[in-house]
Amino acid sequence: MKSLNTVKVFILVTTVIQFGHVFVTCHQNSGLTIEVPDREEMCFYENFEGSRMYIFEFRVLRGGNYDIDVLVESPSGKEIYNQVRKTNDHIMFQISWGTFKFCFSNQFSTITHKIVYFEIRPEDHKPLAVEGGRKGPSANTQVEESMEVIHSMATKIMEHQMKYRLSEARGRNEADLLNEHVQTYSIIQAVIILVVGLGELFILKMFFTEKRPKDSATATATGSDSADPNVHRFSTVRP
Repeated sequence: MKSLNTVKVFILVTTVIQFGHVFVTCHQNSGLTIEVPDREEMCFYENFEGSRMYIFEFRVLRGGNYDIDVLVESPSGKEIYNQVRKTNDHIMFQISWGTFKFCFSNQFSTITHKIVYFEIRPEDHKPLAVEGGRKGPSANTQVEESMEVIHSMATKIMEHQMKYRLSEARGRNEADLLNEHVQTYSIIQAVIILVVGLGELFILKMFFTEKRPKDSATATATGSDSADPNVHRFSTVRP
């Protein structure tokens, strides 16, 4: 019984350690979110070793028409990917020994900044034993095989979650922008309604205001006669 309990404890500890390594590995494959100012270009350099297939993926999250120019160059200067005004895309390329360049250009934009997310990850992940430092071929135990399956599934789950988060972030940004436009339009409409209402009130007041030009002229003439000393009054005398 003691030996059986010892084996169970060992399996449990191994499982916990492998789970921790799974999530650490998934976290290390996270991407990067950058802000590219207008009329500027940002380049990033990554040094690769060996020969392996990698995936380069990017998505514009905010800014203007959600487009940006993207360039990927190999260590020899060969253009692997060169597209203009792209919203999102992903490519697979074969790495080689050397430094690759990844550039994002927003030089065509004059006033808007762009928020861009990009990620560089291997097409297939290495086994946990290799990532853990094991050298040379060896047979995996049943627990290690289970951990490999969990590792592969957890990696795919993290990739899908990242895509959903990016879609949610872009949708939220579009909703915030639409909300700002609606508020601005509402304020403009409120100002127009207020100005039109005040104008109509002023016009109606002018229509119902009484003017008496004849009474004013008579009063002016009477006042002038009494004030003029040269005016003589004649009275009729009856015999």
